[in-house]
Amino acid sequence: MWFRQYIDAGNISINAELTADIVANENVLNADGTLNGTPASKWTPIGKNTTSADSFTGTLDGKGHTISGLYVNESSDCSGLFAKSKGTIKNINIVDSYIKGSYHVTTFVGYGYSNCVISNCSSNARIEGTSYNGGIAGETYGKIENSYFAGTLTSTSSSANAIVSDYYNRGTVNNCYYIDTCGLSSTRATAKTAEEFASGEVCYLLNGSSSQSPVWYQNIDMGEADSMPTLHNNHYTVYKVGTDYTNKTFDVNKDGKTDNADVAYILKYTGGIITEEQIPDLNAADVNGDGSVDMLDAISLMSIIA
Repeated sequence: MWFRQYIDAGNISINAELTADIVANENVLNADGTLNGTPASKWTPIGKNTTSADSFTGTLDGKGHTISGLYVNESSDCSGLFAKSKGTIKNINIVDSYIKGSYHVTTFVGYGYSNCVISNCSSNARIEGTSYNGGIAGETYGKIENSYFAGTLTSTSSSANAIVSDYYNRGTVNNCYYIDTCGLSSTRATAKTAEEFASGEVCYLLNGSSSQSPVWYQNIDMGEADSMPTLHNNHYTVYKVGTDYTNKTFDVNKDGKTDNADVAYILKYTGGIITEEQIPDLNAADVNGDGSVDMLDAISLMSIIA
């Protein structure tokens, strides 16, 4: 709230980072995604009464933290965390939130100007509006990338879409995904089932189809399983092995992939061609987990990759 007040007072170039998760209200949504009564705290979107000249131009970096319990219930234009923005909003999960309005209703930015960037963000909010609405932004001339929407959307107009309005195809949408049960579709983003989200596939795709330097994490077969990707780095990295996804890495040569090149390292080691010191990750080479690296590990890895 202080951050909103500071920006709305004219400090539009401020940069900020979240240092903890924030809970505005608890239990805003029921299990089925409907509104659970009337929350105590109502959110006023940042930049509600601004124009292009005096909209936010700084950066809000969530640092992987979560904002939960945002509640907006009004009939006016531009609703979300930000009403309007020319700045960068990144690395934020918004959950258990309800945002209702008319035009440009969304989770992060109702109306984005050409410099607006939304990157590595996710939402499972309930969004209700009339037109030019979306799960991540309402309408933008800027860029949305590496983000997903897993909430619900209702709209009375064909100008609303799952990630952002596709009506005029303004701005760019890169590597974004939405759950196929959200209520709307998109021509610029990819629909995925709940099973595909839970499998780790979407997490892997959000990271640019790579396991190196991940931004998104998800517990699949390690720790308590996550149904959705998260930005919290205390969860596990997702690796792709063959056609499956796992938290267990067999990336023997540490190139960010698990493929025949890793099998080759194991075969060279077991054949005496290279030494233990020449294998980048000896632990990853113990594929069957029996405490030693031998031909059985090569056979196991070939079976996994096939």
